[in-house]
Amino acid sequence: TLQDPVYTRADMPDMVASYTHRTDSGHTFNLAVTGREVSTLGDDSDFGAAISLGGKFMLGNTALSLTGFTGEGVGTYSGFGYSGTWNPSKNVDINAEGDLITTTGFSAGVTQKFSDKLRGTVRYGQVKADEVADGVEDTLKMSNINLVYTYLPGLEFGIEWRDQNQTTLPPGLGNKSRVNGQQVEVMAMYRF
Repeated sequence: TLQDPVYTRADMPDMVASYTHRTDSGHTFNLAVTGREVSTLGDDSDFGAAISLGGKFMLGNTALSLTGFTGEGVGTYSGFGYSGTWNPSKNVDINAEGDLITTTGFSAGVTQKFSDKLRGTVRYGQVKADEVADGVEDTLKMSNINLVYTYLPGLEFGIEWRDQNQTTLPPGLGNKSRVNGQQVEVMAMYRF
């Protein structure tokens, strides 16, 4: 894909190339490469790139999934970087000196189908932004547990407990714009 760039003065679009392989037994493997121009300091820019690998393994009514990625200047796509999550007023892809930050993350989960109508997932993930300032790293850790009930074909209800913590960013080094702590979310989704 070629996408409208996040950096408004970019000379090139944000780019993603992805390949997915599905086996006859239901396993899925994915490889993706991302590249984008990143605004650094002033009117300067640099090119950031990342690679991600993922897999989903089907074991009867159980699915195991694992995804990992690493790259420079891609905090925007991970939703996390220097000073927390991305928003239009700040650049999470560079540190205070204007250098691209390496962001590395992973997610691992288990989904269990309990019946034709009920399934649940347990997932853990972590995203780390390296060297946001002189040897300081910033880490976001997330845990999720959910249950989804299919009430009618196309209509699902669910509940999720999540715990997310951005704990390693020292006070005064930016805003923790992710909500820390535990949350419960309920959902209803109709597919048409």
